[in-house]
Amino acid sequence: MGQYGECEETKQDVQDMQVRLAVVESKVAKIEENIEKILSNTNWLVKSIVGGMIAALLAFLLKGGL
Repeated sequence: MGQYGECEETKQDVQDMQVRLAVVESKVAKIEENIEKILSNTNWLVKSIVGGMIAALLAFLLKGGL
């Protein structure tokens, strides 16, 4: 009887770990999705800043700068 109880306890532990793993995998997927969104926004921000710098340089040159 002692081994049976240990086996059931181990089985329950494995099931608990599987549930925890599923929860963690779900959270990791959400985090990865959020990181993708952040990277996308960062790329657009960099493009906007570079575009603004180029526009400012062109405006400066067209006004007779240098």
